[in-house]
Amino acid sequence: MFRVLAMTTVLAAVMLLVPHGSAHAAAKWCAVYNGGGTDCGFNTYKQCRADVSGIGGYCRKNYSR
Repeated sequence: MFRVLAMTTVLAAVMLLVPHGSAHAAAKWCAVYNGGGTDCGFNTYKQCRADVSGIGGYCRKNYSR
């Protein structure tokens, strides 16, 4: 019983410490805003363009993926 509890604890600790990919890291497009700031959370160019439309900025590929 102790062995099962110890293994479960170790497995839980490893799962918490291993970095998980984020949605932003996987997204293909970044919005660069005229007022400053960047958001790399867009999967399509169309989503990115819709976000910067009216507020100013441009879209670029996310090269940090």
